[in-house]
Amino acid sequence: MLKNIFNYIKKILKLENKNKTKSVYLSGLKIKTTDNLKTNPLEYFKSEERKLLEVNSSINPDIPYFPSIKEILKYFNDNYKVLPKMLINFALFNTKTSDFYIEKRIITKNKERYIYIPKNFTKKIQKIIKKDILDKLTFPEEICGYIKNKNIKLAVEKHVKKDILILIDIKNFFPGIGRIKVRKAFENLGYPSDVAAFLTALTTTKIKYQEDNKIKTKCALPIGSPTSPTIANLIITNINNQIKNYFKTLQNDNNISSIDHTIYADNIIISFNTSLKGQDLKNITNKIIIELKKIIAKNKLKINDSKIRVLKKRKIVLGLSINQKININKKYYKNLRAEIHNLSFNKNKLTKEKIETLKGKLSYLNFINPNKYNNLYKKYHTRLSEIFQ
Repeated sequence: MLKNIFNYIKKILKLENKNKTKSVYLSGLKIKTTDNLKTNPLEYFKSEERKLLEVNSSINPDIPYFPSIKEILKYFNDNYKVLPKMLINFALFNTKTSDFYIEKRIITKNKERYIYIPKNFTKKIQKIIKKDILDKLTFPEEICGYIKNKNIKLAVEKHVKKDILILIDIKNFFPGIGRIKVRKAFENLGYPSDVAAFLTALTTTKIKYQEDNKIKTKCALPIGSPTSPTIANLIITNINNQIKNYFKTLQNDNNISSIDHTIYADNIIISFNTSLKGQDLKNITNKIIIELKKIIAKNKLKINDSKIRVLKKRKIVLGLSINQKININKKYYKNLRAEIHNLSFNKNKLTKEKIETLKGKLSYLNFINPNKYNNLYKKYHTRLSEIFQ
């Protein structure tokens, strides 16, 4: 098996020249090495004489630093008993998605989504990367999704009682984050190009996604991988910083004040106060939207034009009402009551999945509005007891 792997390495690691600095390809990503790489690509992984690449690193000191791929292999082997040949095999064949993930196709509202559930070995590797690297990162306060101790409430609390709310959705967020973006994100953490490419190979794969009513494929972050959300936050951090810089230019505009933004997954939420009305208000909101489109496009992502919202009165964001305070959406509450009623009169249709889903919805209600939760539980105590018995 190991011989076959290294024979494959010989085919895909293409040496472009024989100078000290050489270019090779790892999982489709062009990387450069400064060591005396011999014509046998096996030496790329086995050489005892690899030189450290000098980089301007702002890497978190709590995160393990890998100056070479050899050090990654050693780290996984020493700390987690992962054999180097298995890790190399994963990195080199990562685009053979069915070998490492279980693909699930989900159809909602005439749109297809593809979820990729990591198989046991894949999940093990990605959980190590998440625990030892990604979970130790810190993110700007504006980024509220996929982060421990941050939640949906934090994402919306800055926007309560604001005059204007602008909602922007990034189109095909995870599929839009291809391996070049991911490698750049790891390089920005301070890892050398070859190490970043290797980590990229361990956290991306060939995925399917729907765009313009067509099913397309590319190597990108798989929805369902434990590492994808935090890597996505690394990408969104650049966008966040650019939005902050743009909003600084608006601080001297007397027509708007208290402009804030937060980012929750692929949702960008902007709010501000203003005395403008009519066409003047429309002009300023259009100006902000156009500028944000430019920022998103600069980062090679797209905005979902059909989901852009400018809200002035009935402000509902991420399913929460935020006019005067954070509250549960009336529609959510009404549907929850109806679900309790239907399940209590159709106990033959009760399944473990439906019960767990109902518990999750009640828990969410309790988190957002404990008073409403208590009132609901008092009113439907008997029915809920029968459902959960």
